[in-house]
Amino acid sequence: MSERWVSTPAATGLRGRRNNDTEPELLLRSALHAAGARFRLHPTLASGCNPDLVLSSRRIAVWVDGDFWHGCPVHGRTTFNGPNAPLWAAKMQRNRERDARASELARQAGWTVVRLWECEIRASPADAARRVLAAASAADVGVDEHVAVEPVDRVIQGRGVQADIDTGDALEPGQVGEGEPGSDGEVVTDAFFRSP
Repeated sequence: MSERWVSTPAATGLRGRRNNDTEPELLLRSALHAAGARFRLHPTLASGCNPDLVLSSRRIAVWVDGDFWHGCPVHGRTTFNGPNAPLWAAKMQRNRERDARASELARQAGWTVVRLWECEIRASPADAARRVLAAASAADVGVDEHVAVEPVDRVIQGRGVQADIDTGDALEPGQVGEGEPGSDGEVVTDAFFRSP
């Protein structure tokens, strides 16, 4: 096994890929915002634990995992060829281990973890946002993240009630909840839609 990466034409397209603000992240953020959710981007929850976004007042940490880099079971690569094949296999294994470690750190810190595949978000950003918000709803009633929650369409409906996250009071359209002061002095108003 070679210890050094060999430059190949196929690698050209992989150089300079973004880590933050990728298209799937932007699609999810837009869908969450349209659903009334407010969130913080790329916080550090613990050393080695940096989710793509968090719904702070609900303690939901969300990661958007790229199909290639994180090994989507449907769209990710399982085998590699060429001079760098062993290095790619080792890198993908390290990525999976790092993902598991980050998720565990978030859980130990009291966060509910939601991991979404890039392909899930591209297929339906609104459904991906509903999955995140369903985790928030499950956390409201103390449901463990590993326990199945109701189907998303029954938990969160388009004609739901917007509620203030901190008080649970229903809000009128356009009304802003009380929120919590953020670390930078702004008011955080995480809100979500749920069926009455």
